[in-house]
Amino acid sequence: MPDSQEFKMQQESTRKKSVVVSVLFFLLIFLVIVAGVLAYFLRRAQVVAEEQATEYRIEKDSIVYQLQNQVQAFDSLKSTSAEVQGRLETEKKRAEALVAELQAKQQVTFQQLKSYQRELGTLREIMRNMVHEIDSLNTANRELLAENSRMRGSYAESQQQVRQLTSSNEELSTAVMRGSVVKARNIAIVPLNKKQKLAKRASKTVLLRTDLTLSENALAKPGKRTVYIRLTDRDGILLPAQDGATFSFGGQEMPCSAHREIDYQNQDVDMQIFYGDLANTKFISGDYHVAIFMDETLIGEGSLTLK
Repeated sequence: MPDSQEFKMQQESTRKKSVVVSVLFFLLIFLVIVAGVLAYFLRRAQVVAEEQATEYRIEKDSIVYQLQNQVQAFDSLKSTSAEVQGRLETEKKRAEALVAELQAKQQVTFQQLKSYQRELGTLREIMRNMVHEIDSLNTANRELLAENSRMRGSYAESQQQVRQLTSSNEELSTAVMRGSVVKARNIAIVPLNKKQKLAKRASKTVLLRTDLTLSENALAKPGKRTVYIRLTDRDGILLPAQDGATFSFGGQEMPCSAHREIDYQNQDVDMQIFYGDLANTKFISGDYHVAIFMDETLIGEGSLTLK
């Protein structure tokens, strides 16, 4: 009997050890699985962080490029007003400081990018307002100069001006009669969304596309031409070109919204000119007007109402 009792105790001890070994084995497998899952999610988080860092770096480079364009745009604007010119220099230095500050950052956060985008938007709004102000000053200066000239001019000078104007009108009439001026037709302003599809509302619009056709004209001089557009919003404010481009019209240098070079060979030319930026441009509701120029001549106009 004692031997039998001892044998049972040994069996019970062996069974307990087997249970412990089994538990430890399954616990080990569970820990291995948990470690694998944790490693997977850790690697996934690392990949997502790297992708996000790449996206932020691309956005950062885009903002730097646009800020550099804004610096060039401020630099291209000139005003006879010392006060306005001083503000232009101040905003140019502000844009240059933002470029240097952003370029110096090795890494940027989402909040920092949003902050720089807001700064860029503010600079563009200031640019639009200053272009409008300079246009208004230039118009006022021309009117004052014309009035002073009339007040100081003698009868002989007035007669000479009349003869010059008459001669100019005769030359213009001759050119018109010869039909040498190329006209634009089928003019339309088309609002586009980020996918460059037709936008139904102003809040979805990031681009304005001006469609037009340069008419066939056998008497016009063939060759390379640059077509300029001036887009104005509901308040009559010019939407300026990011590169600060200008063109000659009426003996004056005028800022434009956008331009495009074409090869005109006396036949109809269908073309499109885009204004805006897929990433940052915003438009408000209201009426927009486009004036189209080529060869220092207004060749067509169009309009659009954004809701």
